[in-house]
This record gives sequence, C-alpha cells and structure tokens, in this order.
Amino acid sequence: MRLLDLILFPHRPVASDASYHEAMGASDDLIQKMRESSKSSDAARTVIGHIWAKHHNIPFLTSVFEAVEEMNLPNANGVQRPHPRKQRNGP
Repeated sequence: MRLLDLILFPHRPVASDASYHEAMGASDDLIQKMRESSKSSDAARTVIGHIWAKHHNIPFLTSVFEAVEEMNLPNANGVQRPHPRKQRNGP
C-alpha cells in the first residue's frame, strides 16, 4: 500500500519529513545562539560556543572529553579536591 501511495502521491509530505524540518529549524536557532554566546564575557558560554563551533573536529572533541573525564575522576572515586582558592594548612 505504501508503494502505491508513493506512486500516486510522490510529493505528499511524510510525518518524518515534517519532524526532520522542525528539528533542523530548532537546530539552526541553537547554532545561532551558540555562535553569539562565543562572544560572551561568560566563560562557560564561551567554552560551550567554541566546542559547538568545532563539533566536527573529532581530535578536538576527544581531547575535551578526556580532559572532562580526568577532572571528574576524583569525584567518581569519592575524593574531594580542595578548593583552589582556599589555603591549605601544613607544608
């Protein structure tokens, strides 16, 4: 039956096509916001903007992922890192 529909109505929109176009529209808005945020004075937004701008650069993303995983490792093991601005007692 689907084949018959395709033959009789070749340009009839399919639900998946509509969903795809809706997602692409939302993606375009997100990409635009990320580009704008990379010019921001907020450090986190700038970092996210740079990561998003290079999302096709696999070696770059791999490095970012490894760095984040290394930073999260002490937390995963239950080790609390001292706050960098707090003074340590002792040598």
